[in-house]
Amino acid sequence: MLVIRPAVESDFGAIGRVFHDAVRQIAKRDYTEEQVRAWSPGERDAAHWQRRTAKLEVRVAELESVVAGFIGFSHSGYIDLLFVRPEFVRRGIAKALLLDAERALGQLRVKTAWTEASLTARGFFQAMGYGTMREQSVCRGGVELRNCRMEKTLTQPSRRAEPGDDAST
Repeated sequence: MLVIRPAVESDFGAIGRVFHDAVRQIAKRDYTEEQVRAWSPGERDAAHWQRRTAKLEVRVAELESVVAGFIGFSHSGYIDLLFVRPEFVRRGIAKALLLDAERALGQLRVKTAWTEASLTARGFFQAMGYGTMREQSVCRGGVELRNCRMEKTLTQPSRRAEPGDDAST
C-alpha cells in the first residue's frame, strides 16, 4: 500500500538516492550524458538534502517499506522537486505525491502551482493539468539544461451569483 507522509530526518539518504537514480536512469532519454552528469554528479549525502530542502515541505511516498519517491514544494506554490525511483515508475506514485501537494497548497489558499519541469517530466505535468508558459535554460555545473516553466490553477474562480442565491432577499 502506498503511504504519503512528511519526510523525517532518516529519509534524506533515501531521498538523495531517489534523485540520483531518477536523473541518471530516467532523464537520460531526454538529456545527454554530459547534462545528466552535471545535473547529478554523484550521490549526495543526507545532510546535503536536508540543506537543499530546508525551505520546502518535503513528503515521501513509501511503497513496500521503501521510499519510492518524494516531492518538495514551497508554500508559495512552487513544486521544486518531484522524483520517483526508476523501479517504481508508472505506478501512480508521482501522481499521488503531486495531488497530495496540490491539496496542501489548496488548504493554504494558494491559487497557482508552478514548476520548472524537466523535458522528461513535461508530459507528466501536462497530463496533470499544467500548461507550459515557456521553455527556458538553466545552468548546472557549467552545462546548459532545457526545462519548461509550467503552471496550474488550483482554485476555480468564484461563480457569479444567481437569482435566489442570497437568502436575505
